[in-house]
Amino acid sequence: MPLAPNLDRLRPHRLVGVAFAFALIGASAPMAVAAPPPKPPPPTAVVWSPSTLDLTVTRGTSTTASAAFTAAKKLASVTVSDTGGTASFVTESPTSLKSVAAGTPVTVTLTVAVPVGTALGDYTGSVIVSSSRKAVANSLPLTVHVVDPTGHIYWASNGLGTIGRADRDGANADAQFMPTTFAVGVAVNAQYIYWTDGSNLSIGRANLDGTNPNPSFIDFGGEGVAVDANYIYWNDPQNASIGRANLDGSGVQPLFILTGPIYPRGLAVDAQHIYWTDNAQTVYRADLDGSNALAFMLVGGDNLEDVAVNGQYIYWTSEHTNFTSTIGRANLDGTAPNPTFITGNSAMFGIEVDDQFVYWADYANYGQPNNSGTIGRANLDGSSPDHNFIVDAGPGPAYIAVGN
Repeated sequence: MPLAPNLDRLRPHRLVGVAFAFALIGASAPMAVAAPPPKPPPPTAVVWSPSTLDLTVTRGTSTTASAAFTAAKKLASVTVSDTGGTASFVTESPTSLKSVAAGTPVTVTLTVAVPVGTALGDYTGSVIVSSSRKAVANSLPLTVHVVDPTGHIYWASNGLGTIGRADRDGANADAQFMPTTFAVGVAVNAQYIYWTDGSNLSIGRANLDGTNPNPSFIDFGGEGVAVDANYIYWNDPQNASIGRANLDGSGVQPLFILTGPIYPRGLAVDAQHIYWTDNAQTVYRADLDGSNALAFMLVGGDNLEDVAVNGQYIYWTSEHTNFTSTIGRANLDGTAPNPTFITGNSAMFGIEVDDQFVYWADYANYGQPNNSGTIGRANLDGSSPDHNFIVDAGPGPAYIAVGN
């Protein structure tokens, strides 16, 4: 039986070969790799309060808003900026901080100024906090709704014999909005435009859209004209008087207030008084019933033209003999007069105010070709005066009104 030993000798070698094969198979099999752990949230995230800002801004005006951010950890070299469609409107304060402590709110004030020519619509963007030039997680979404200004500016254009009109932000100016003969004064209320006709010495009336004009609505007139909730008022230089009539043109009182020998010019009315100027250096005032007429305030200057009032101040224009003019302002009680509140190389004539701005008519703006007239505007505190707010106002704009 010689074969058995040979088989026994071969068995160990076979087992070794099998083991080696298993070793090769094990070496070639891929090893299982564990998934990486999720990244933690950014450690320097900020939280805004409110979490979004949604602002409506009238074209040609500005507004302010504020929001506060709180950082989870201390931030160094902090900057605040904005991006997106709102970026051209927004100015932040503060824009940089050396550091921000964790858990301490930081208030950011946003001034949003929308230029006159901006297209209407919604603009979106974000306010971003950066630390050491790296943006921090969580920006403040910002939406600005740019809307059309409410109401219009009206002016009497002597040179064209028209009433001009523009949107309150100065857009869509039309110096020939409504033909007249020789308009001088202009006033508006919620329904009508009123004007004084220097040719016919009458007061005209038309709808706010210029339709149904009646140039002889009242057969008395002069230069300045004003309206309140009950009456129309006008000054009459020829008869040295202030006239009054009901809003429907009835009850005409051409000699409602006798102004004596003075030459009454500008005219304004508020809830307590009627105001006018004397083409010299004095502003006059009377009670609404015409009583207690007096020389209210001596303001200096050369030739006072027009007067306007709001709840705090009285404003007036003064044309000087050296081809300059000024706008003055005083407290409503006549104290603290400032005769050079706004100055200009022009002939500032008519003046009006609303809740944001002072407007005036430059009868001759010496900075324009052929000294053509313009409409000017400034903030109520006299800052940012713009004598070229409306440059296509036509020749010789006189008095001015602001309304619907």
